[in-house]
Amino acid sequence: MPSPFREALEDAAREDRLRAIRVFASAQGPLMRLEGRDVLNFSSNDYLGYASHPSVREAAKRAIDAFGWGAGASRLVCGTQTPHAALERGIAEWLEEEDAVLFSSGASANMGMIGAVVRRGDTVVGDEMNHASLIDACRLSGAAFVRVPHADADAVARSLVTATGRTLFVTDTVFSMDGDVAPLAALAAAARGALFAADEAHAGGILGPCGRGACAAAGVRPDLRMVTLSKAFGGVGALVAGTRDACDFLRNFARSLMFTTGLPAAAAAAALEALRLVRTRPEDRERLAANAGRLRAGLAQIGYDPIGDPRVPILPVVLGENEAAVATSSFLLEKGLFVHPIRPPAVPRGTARLRITVTAAHRPDEVDRLLDALTEWKRRTGGGRFSGNR
Repeated sequence: MPSPFREALEDAAREDRLRAIRVFASAQGPLMRLEGRDVLNFSSNDYLGYASHPSVREAAKRAIDAFGWGAGASRLVCGTQTPHAALERGIAEWLEEEDAVLFSSGASANMGMIGAVVRRGDTVVGDEMNHASLIDACRLSGAAFVRVPHADADAVARSLVTATGRTLFVTDTVFSMDGDVAPLAALAAAARGALFAADEAHAGGILGPCGRGACAAAGVRPDLRMVTLSKAFGGVGALVAGTRDACDFLRNFARSLMFTTGLPAAAAAAALEALRLVRTRPEDRERLAANAGRLRAGLAQIGYDPIGDPRVPILPVVLGENEAAVATSSFLLEKGLFVHPIRPPAVPRGTARLRITVTAAHRPDEVDRLLDALTEWKRRTGGGRFSGNR
């Protein structure tokens, strides 16, 4: 009997959907070591360049010396150490919230947050373009799950009219594949009367006053706000912030917190130092914005008009079919430029793309090197098709 695993792999290969994990032999940064050579990396979410920042490294080293490596147990048993508690206080203060709860990852935070708030008999409404971790958490909650058209406040309001039980509306604030920003003020108004949860994964540390995110930029205060530590903070983990009652509720009822070993104290200490940088180094966000603007203008000049919001350092270039995205990525890699191709199921069929990301750590000449390579590819092939924003 043929292996069902082999059949699935062969089907994916025929459709240019087969993936392989690449192993890099260097620290995260603009220049990374891949397969024996240095490549410029334009696929990282390390937006502010803090993953390898000297003071972040030193904070982690000091914490290892003081607290060891593993947390040893779940956070509700004996897996909470001084850096965990300090990070929760620091994030809450930065976001101007009463409290925050530290989880092991963004997916874990979303699973715990949604699974604790709604259950069978309740209703959860979510944007159709939400991150997979939000969609999966909504499905697994047991609540009735209504997916509404992207960024459609009227659809949110209509869905909540017929909702049953406790109601929750959840949305990304920056959508990671299209790089657009949710119309948060309109969505918050439409969701009035329901609990409102926002995933700030790709906005925290970047947008808004002092980098507090898209909600702060829009003047919106959701009931629950998830901020990851794996993007602008350059580390691992995530926090959900809100009122003290909301956070105590999560500590008692979020299963992904209760039944997961805590993060290493060193990860929390490194994140606390990254938070200090976010709060005291606005020049890093300014440099990030300048690099994103330079890249966006250059791409438009070539004819690869990126979709998404100009405030966001995610610049997706939609090429259409999987083959076009894979071929363009392969050419760039030959030129020493790593830009990962994004294909279904991460994006809808027919919208395969290069999801180009730029960081504050890139130099202008490195951005120009990517633009030069794409200019050459465009000249050779005519490029791919551009489908525009959805």
